[in-house]
Amino acid sequence: MSCIKDNILNVLSKFVLSANPESIFETVERHYNEPFRAYHNLEHIEYCLKKLDEINSLYPDRFDYEALALAIVYHDVIYKAGNPDKSDEWLSVIYYMDNFGKHIKNILLSNRVAFIIRSTEYFTKVEYAGFTLEQFISEAKIEPECNLMREIDFAILGEDEETYLDYSRKIRQENINIPDDIYYPGRLKALEKILELAKFEILPCQDQAHKNIVNEMETIRKIIS
Repeated sequence: MSCIKDNILNVLSKFVLSANPESIFETVERHYNEPFRAYHNLEHIEYCLKKLDEINSLYPDRFDYEALALAIVYHDVIYKAGNPDKSDEWLSVIYYMDNFGKHIKNILLSNRVAFIIRSTEYFTKVEYAGFTLEQFISEAKIEPECNLMREIDFAILGEDEETYLDYSRKIRQENINIPDDIYYPGRLKALEKILELAKFEILPCQDQAHKNIVNEMETIRKIIS
């Protein structure tokens, strides 16, 4: 845990000017340590930050790495809130703005982080003043960062088979209260969408991700048939 904490504190400390990074980390930690979280926890954040560091070493100065790092820390801070009017991603943005973004003097940077977080909203239609999320991201000139954020968030899909199976088991564990006859058809539908969305241009895991997703889909079809 200390390594994860140190990495996140390193991210937070680059921005905070009027607040204690330790206290901010503690509030973030409480959310990611919620008992039901088997996958969307601090280990996931650590994994994503590691992927970002790997990309930074290969492509220095290509992306806004500071904004991406902060977006990674907050992108799943709210998860399974069950709010019928706002998505978890939108609630994560609100949480970020209320608890951290207000401490950043660079308003443009703070807003960039917010939109990068929102770009991980994969399963609902998002609009801003008549624009789709994709159109808004393009106009805001943060498309490269948003695309990379999605690659990093999806990177687990392109890991080896054993790691992917562990990920899928953890997702099931997070939804253990949902009976099989409801969970598996829903998971199959989600995987179909993920198969469409998971595009890797920077990380070399497109083929393995496709293979892993298709294998899980085939397994689910056998379960529900």
